[in-house]
Amino acid sequence: MEERRGMVVNTYPGRYSPTSDRPAPPHQQGMMRAFAAASLKDCAVLGPEIRRYFQKSFDREFLASVASRRDLWRILLPLPGIFAFVADRGDNELMIMNDRGPAWHETICNLLSLPVEERERCEIASSYTFTMACPAPSSPPGTLPTLQGIMEASTLDAAKVAADLGLRALILNFAHGYNCGGGFEHASGSQEEAIFRSSSLFLSLWPHRRKDDGPGVLKRGTWIGDFDELLPRKEPFYEHTECGGIYSPYVRLMASDAEVAVATVAAQDVTRSPPFRRELLREKIRTVLWMARENGHDAVVLGAFGCGYFSNPAEVVAETFQQLLATEFSGVFRLALFALLRDRNFPAFTKYFPLLDAKRLPSLLEGHTPAPKPYPE
Repeated sequence: MEERRGMVVNTYPGRYSPTSDRPAPPHQQGMMRAFAAASLKDCAVLGPEIRRYFQKSFDREFLASVASRRDLWRILLPLPGIFAFVADRGDNELMIMNDRGPAWHETICNLLSLPVEERERCEIASSYTFTMACPAPSSPPGTLPTLQGIMEASTLDAAKVAADLGLRALILNFAHGYNCGGGFEHASGSQEEAIFRSSSLFLSLWPHRRKDDGPGVLKRGTWIGDFDELLPRKEPFYEHTECGGIYSPYVRLMASDAEVAVATVAAQDVTRSPPFRRELLREKIRTVLWMARENGHDAVVLGAFGCGYFSNPAEVVAETFQQLLATEFSGVFRLALFALLRDRNFPAFTKYFPLLDAKRLPSLLEGHTPAPKPYPE
């Protein structure tokens, strides 16, 4: 394999815990020692638990046998395991990035290796620049019988259910309107970051990041720049306009290969820019539903939009969705599914929408069984 900046190598087998005292099997001893060498001699940025485990296999004779740090390529490349990031810093020096990378780095590398036609399809994105003064156009109600309800699931799990039913589903990405992907490369708490790590959305949005966003900005590590040549910048769509968003028509879910569309829209950041503005929320939600209608989707996967870090009130968010789905967007979709986990936002949504069983969705959509009543408080 070519030795170049940004090489991805197999490093550590997922079935062994970094904190376990179980020894690695013999065929992985060389890998373990190589990482001990890297962490001690090259000041690699390994997480503390990973570092301690690798150092248990430290072998001075092995270190003496490594003619140069570039020999680590040949030791690491053939071994099975999860992915870590190795950057060639020049002068025969290697930097092994920290242990927070496996999920997102593997996803990005898999995406960049897709066949050209499929990858180009996944890169398509359209920006809508709506504002309070010039919001999404009004539209008349539709005629479809609409099933509305809550599924106790993640956004991507609910999206797969909708896709498996043969629906043209659009999912709402609770976006960061300034930083593309939020902190997908260094944080792990938001819905958007989870979507970035588990789908092809990175291909659609990352080329459209702000002109001043990229390697080294905020907490982004310099490693992210290693993909710039393979995924060049395009017209920036960030930061979003007041009620704007981005439409990605072809987003592949990595775990299942299901395909959905994504509306990337940012809720008001009430934490940083109070007070909460109900009318702004309404127009942002209108943007989402308008995107879905305008692009011919018959299902939407929604949720507790902005009710986490951005501190939007869950009950007002749920009520606003309910009002819009009952008026302007009534009869537009066959399915309006709210993907929620049982957290503090769950009770607010159950006041407005029933809890649905995924197994019953086919019959409910066909109208053979009446929809259940709202979830009891």
